[in-house]
Amino acid sequence: MAPPGLARVMGKSPAAVIALLGSPRLDRNEGRTRQLQYVGRGCVLDLFAVALPAGGAGLVSYAEARTPTGAKADPVACLEGIVPH
Repeated sequence: MAPPGLARVMGKSPAAVIALLGSPRLDRNEGRTRQLQYVGRGCVLDLFAVALPAGGAGLVSYAEARTPTGAKADPVACLEGIVPH
């Protein structure tokens, strides 16, 4: 279960996340994994969606955040700085 706040993006398709957050700074595929990267106030948020073996875009199932210097950051707080109000 996603922590409160991350429920906005966890379990959603990449298309739904892009509709909510806008165009990501980075959108790349590596194997079956799609990474969407957003920059917020003082943080970088990476969202990962893994495609199902049968194909399809997959759903966001993992999020991590870091500061611009690379230190670990809270993904929920980072997302709050990215979501349009």
